[in-house]
Amino acid sequence: MTTGTGTSGGAGRPQTAEPITISFAGFNRAWAAWIGHRLNLRGYQVSFQRWDPPVTENLETSFADLVLAPG
Repeated sequence: MTTGTGTSGGAGRPQTAEPITISFAGFNRAWAAWIGHRLNLRGYQVSFQRWDPPVTENLETSFADLVLAPG
């Protein structure tokens, strides 16, 4: 997970921050949404990526797809 960079502005909001991608398995969607909401309240740009590759898929390919997400 990428964290924000830069200094904090008022009310705990970052002045400049890299986007954050929250990667989650399907059954953890609620936690990812909660964390994303909390980060949005702090001024971070958040995107979500469900990552729950099938057992039959090559894990190396799945990891390669995972790093294509912004943030």
